[in-house]
This record gives sequence, structure tokens and C-alpha cells, in this order.
Amino acid sequence: MAKLKSFRKYHRIFAPIVLLPLLVTVITGVTFNLSEEWFKFPEKVNELMMTIHKGGYLGEKLTPFYVLLNGLGLVFMLVTGVLMLLNSTRRQYPSE
Repeated sequence: MAKLKSFRKYHRIFAPIVLLPLLVTVITGVTFNLSEEWFKFPEKVNELMMTIHKGGYLGEKLTPFYVLLNGLGLVFMLVTGVLMLLNSTRRQYPSE
């Protein structure tokens, strides 16, 4: 039970921190693909979407850290979320 509380604590702390970068990445990635395939936006718009998507607006030195932290944040949120889910289902259906 103590592990579950710590998972929830860290999940709750990090969720607002990783939310905005992940939303930006998802929205720009989907927009880029849709604009390229369906809507045929101008090339400048597609370049802008990809620059934002990759974190290029941060400059050459910070972009790799943005990508790394974005990926690690996503993995952390997935792992803690799955562990909380598994612990809650285990509590609901105790083995006999």
C-alpha cells in the first residue's frame, strides 16, 4: 500500500510538468501529418510544425534535452500509471 501511495504521489507531481510538452508534441505531430497528407498546407507551415514538434525552437543545444526529457517523462507516466492500475485491480479482486 505504501508503494501505491508513492506512485500516486510522483505521478501527481510530474503529470502537470510533462503535460504541456507532450501535448505540444502530439498536436504538432498530428497537425504535420494531416496537413501534409490531407490538407496540403504550404511547405512553410509543415516546416514550422516539424520545428515545433522536434523542439527546434529551443536551439541546437537544448533540443536533445527536450526530446530526451519528453520521452523519459512519457515513459515515467506510463509506468507509474500502469503500476497504479495493476495495484487497484489487484485490490478489487483479491485472490482466494
